[in-house]
Amino acid sequence: KTGSVNTLLLGNNNLVTGDENNGGPMIVYRSGVATDSLAVARYVGPEDASGDNPSNLGNCGFTTNANPIGNFQCDIIDSIDYTNGGENDFEISEDGHLHVAYTYKTENGRIGIKYAESEDNGESWSREYIENVSSAPGSVKYRFPVIITKENIPHLFYVRSYVQPAETDKLFHSWKDGGIWITEEVASAPLVYDYYPGDIFRIDANYDSNNNIINVLFRSHDNLDPNTHLLFYTYAQGVGDWTETQIDEIGSDTHLSRLSLKVSNNKIHIAYPKEEDGITVLSYGKKDLVNGDWTFESISQNNAPYHPQLSLTLEGNPSMVSWSWEGIPNMYYNYYTEDAGWNSINLDSAPDQYNGKAGSLTFDPLNKPHATYMYNTLFGIDALRYSFIG
Repeated sequence: KTGSVNTLLLGNNNLVTGDENNGGPMIVYRSGVATDSLAVARYVGPEDASGDNPSNLGNCGFTTNANPIGNFQCDIIDSIDYTNGGENDFEISEDGHLHVAYTYKTENGRIGIKYAESEDNGESWSREYIENVSSAPGSVKYRFPVIITKENIPHLFYVRSYVQPAETDKLFHSWKDGGIWITEEVASAPLVYDYYPGDIFRIDANYDSNNNIINVLFRSHDNLDPNTHLLFYTYAQGVGDWTETQIDEIGSDTHLSRLSLKVSNNKIHIAYPKEEDGITVLSYGKKDLVNGDWTFESISQNNAPYHPQLSLTLEGNPSMVSWSWEGIPNMYYNYYTEDAGWNSINLDSAPDQYNGKAGSLTFDPLNKPHATYMYNTLFGIDALRYSFIG
């Protein structure tokens, strides 16, 4: 079953599935219908959705022919600043609280990272500034926010970079301790030719509760050749004392694509695009935490290597959504089984380039996959689309 949620989507979306008490899927996204605001869509069914304007807030959700069906309740998380949530990440902690990390920009040109929390399943939100600086020409900018929770405490990761070369990109980690935000530097981009500031292109993070380890994946480049992009993995037990390793060389055509990292059953799973023999492929890597070895393979069942987003089944098997912009853009669902290895199905196709560019994937307690992604409708309207296997 498919349907689109809230037209005129302008940024990334992230999807998680609540437990039986919290209801069905919840989607965080940036909306540009009324204001450039950060919003949440909660699946409630047509009987419980409220509101008079399906294209904005309240009762939202449409069929492919733009007929409102009202399966989602859409509410604002943050519309205080000029733009909110162009890049965002979403997490539910064990106590049921909702946590969101996102970028923002004010009308007077200040930018940074914000954090929002809801204790009532998304009906109300508290908000805090994590980073808040001037964005004058040539100054700093913040990118790629990621949020995880450890023992119900939010941990944020993000990159600070500069419009004009002034300082090499740095990856930061912020977390709450006694109600106060503490920030540490996790990694920095290699200096180009050991002199010029370097770049960090994408990041992802995940918490391994079994081993009390925070895992971080990021893409940067070689210090002697900025066109040689490298994949780095770093980890810490608790906070501080990060151990960094270069794990792959991935080419230069992939730096704008997202990465993905998940941990389960003493295994780390990662997905990312990689250049092989002049072709960009979807690459999957796994590290066994018992023997410590990384293994890698290319998933060649489709030509959709970009913006992969991983999720794990209840058995711990990897699945992911990924995107291809060649020809008619396609959104693919890739899944692994012990018997058949990797399989791939075409999840959706769109008439324009946005299909799947900001995808997200999760599994519900019944082990069924749910996906959201950007979609361009036949009416030329950018939309947020939700698909699931019923």
